[in-house]
Amino acid sequence: MEEVEEKSSIKFLDDVMINILKTLPAKSLIRLKCVSRSLYSLINDSDFIFIHYNYDSLSNHCILLKRYFEIMESSNSIYYNGNKILSIHSNDEAFKSITSYVEYLDNYLGVNIAGMCNGMVCIDSYRGIVLYNPTLREF
Repeated sequence: MEEVEEKSSIKFLDDVMINILKTLPAKSLIRLKCVSRSLYSLINDSDFIFIHYNYDSLSNHCILLKRYFEIMESSNSIYYNGNKILSIHSNDEAFKSITSYVEYLDNYLGVNIAGMCNGMVCIDSYRGIVLYNPTLREF
């Protein structure tokens, strides 16, 4: 009887832990991997990765802009052929970092956003292909 209660309390704690961890940004989860073996195992578990990705994709919205659009840094607006089509209201640092990087590449190197899959952005230029992870802000 005690063994059943102990297993159910462990399962409850695991569920609570998953519900808390799924709300954290990926960068924080990477830091938590070195806290304990159990956290390392949980964060690397494919089921948890799926849960975290689905929760994150429901709560975070990211807009990718192809180079045909121009973003005015001072006004946080998007222009197409000189006409304002959208105002950006975002305090997401990942969004700001990728737009400024893509603007830089577009202006000086001639790049194209080739595509995106599972949160990774594929940017191609005449120099080669770059994979960018906006969540971790890593190339």
